[in-house]
Amino acid sequence: MTTRFKQRLGKLENQLGVGPESKQILYFIRRSGVRLALDRDTCIQIPREGEFLPTGPIGFVNFLDIPEGLNAQELERFLREQGEETRWMK
Repeated sequence: MTTRFKQRLGKLENQLGVGPESKQILYFIRRSGVRLALDRDTCIQIPREGEFLPTGPIGFVNFLDIPEGLNAQELERFLREQGEETRWMK
């Protein structure tokens, strides 16, 4: 490939949000008013470690099916064991 072509391709990839320098956008879906025992970043990191999260430039994370009333340890165990359940629109 020519250098000019690579530059144009890179620019197009970045505009579409699929280039190597693009950041992923994750949308979180959860019930209003329900508080989780762990903060949102931790609730995302756990399924990410298990490679359960979407890998595209835009992804959705479904927290609707997380049982209410879990303490921090129970929630962490749920996310590690059921992390794939959080992936929506695979």
